[in-house]
Amino acid sequence: MPYKQDSNTVSLFWGRIGAAILLLISVALQGFGYTFGAEDQALVFDAISSVLAAVALIQITISKVRESKKVEEARLDLMKKEAGQ
Repeated sequence: MPYKQDSNTVSLFWGRIGAAILLLISVALQGFGYTFGAEDQALVFDAISSVLAAVALIQITISKVRESKKVEEARLDLMKKEAGQ
């Protein structure tokens, strides 16, 4: 699979969708009568931070795998060129 770099526009788009989803969830919870105090907000912040850290770790791992495959494909292409000459 050829390497494809994600554009900044796509990253911004998905970041805004994530923020919109969190906003809609909070509005829906307020509609059902749930309110969040300072302690609750701190707990939610900690939970979201933990999830984001886990997602970052997964992204780093995927990126490393993609890069190693890219290097391996380049090495094989170079070997084929050298063998053909």
